[in-house]
Amino acid sequence: MQFVYIIFVLAQIVTIMALAPRDSGVVTAERVYHTMITQSPYMVDETSTTTWTQSPSITDSQATVAPTSSATA
Repeated sequence: MQFVYIIFVLAQIVTIMALAPRDSGVVTAERVYHTMITQSPYMVDETSTTTWTQSPSITDSQATVAPTSSATA
């Protein structure tokens, strides 16, 4: 009876792990710059943050610049 209980618990653990939420596909990177300024403390840190998403787009990609007509005579 104890063996069946152990198998049941292991099956539940495997099921829970399989249904666990996946990573959202968002990656964030932070870059630190050392910058000189004209006021005390004269050297400060500036940061910039970049974010990437790793999921497929749900819409068709479109041109960022509107197409222009070329007139040829």
